[in-house]
Amino acid sequence: MKTYLFLPLILCSLFSVAQYSVDDYYIEFSAASSVPDFYQNTYYNSDQATDVQWRIIKDSMPSQWQFSNCFPSCFSPGITSGTASFEPASQQYLNCHFYPQNVAGEGFVQMEITTNNNFVDTVSWRGIASDVTNISAWKNNNSKPIVAYYTLEGKKIDKPNYNQLCIIQYKDGTFRKNLILR
Repeated sequence: MKTYLFLPLILCSLFSVAQYSVDDYYIEFSAASSVPDFYQNTYYNSDQATDVQWRIIKDSMPSQWQFSNCFPSCFSPGITSGTASFEPASQQYLNCHFYPQNVAGEGFVQMEITTNNNFVDTVSWRGIASDVTNISAWKNNNSKPIVAYYTLEGKKIDKPNYNQLCIIQYKDGTFRKNLILR
């Protein structure tokens, strides 16, 4: 009788043991289009020994842009798949670099990760490269009147600081994220 009570517990514990986890499956980040590259990290956490295959299943970005991935090593732009084996109780660096080439725009990259030929996960990166503008020139050359400025956290501010990303609200109800330079 005691054997029957422990059998479900043993079976449940066998099936519920995690082999790995990913910290974030969707990552958004931004920078000025003038930077050489920008990126955001997440981590692949291996609880047990795992074999991993990864491949890029989707990318969408301005034609001038490039991207590259680090998982766990950093690869050159154009490398869209790879394999790796991870030790138990290890944490692996997982990120995507966007290279905007001084072109403002938005990029999207989606990676499919297959663990132990069985478990499939998708990690996505969305990056926005904003135009770099001088706020005085922007005010003088912009046909839309500015109503308000906000921090990236959404707090309304009287005047943006120099070398700060901020959100500008226009009288017509539109918004734009800009880096304010001196």
